[in-house]
Amino acid sequence: MAHSIMNIKTADVTLDAISYADAITSVKLTAASEDTTWVPVSGVTQTQTGILKWTAELEFGQDLTANSTLQAKLLALHGQVKTLVVKPTGTATQSITVSVTVKAPAEFGGAVGVATSNASLPVNGQPTFVYGV
Repeated sequence: MAHSIMNIKTADVTLDAISYADAITSVKLTAASEDTTWVPVSGVTQTQTGILKWTAELEFGQDLTANSTLQAKLLALHGQVKTLVVKPTGTATQSITVSVTVKAPAEFGGAVGVATSNASLPVNGQPTFVYGV
């Protein structure tokens, strides 16, 4: 099967059914799992891989102009479980949907220039991937 690379040009990201595509500069879903290794005296090790734990990483431009901005919503929804949908190519056929626990932005302010921030949102359960052209 031929391999088609994903070229992100115009993505869409919604949190709680509201699009924040104009605010977000990067969205990544990262997976991690913990391995458990048993090392008996025989030297024949056994390793078991744990359950995947996902995190949604958002990078965005800070905006304090209204209470409807992503920055304001992250603060207002802190601790609540909401749906995050990522459409990496902006199409309806490719999407990743996750249930996240919303957390406040990691920082406010910054150096001269565009002020950015990020938020790490823990994913509850596993992502749902929808594949397509």
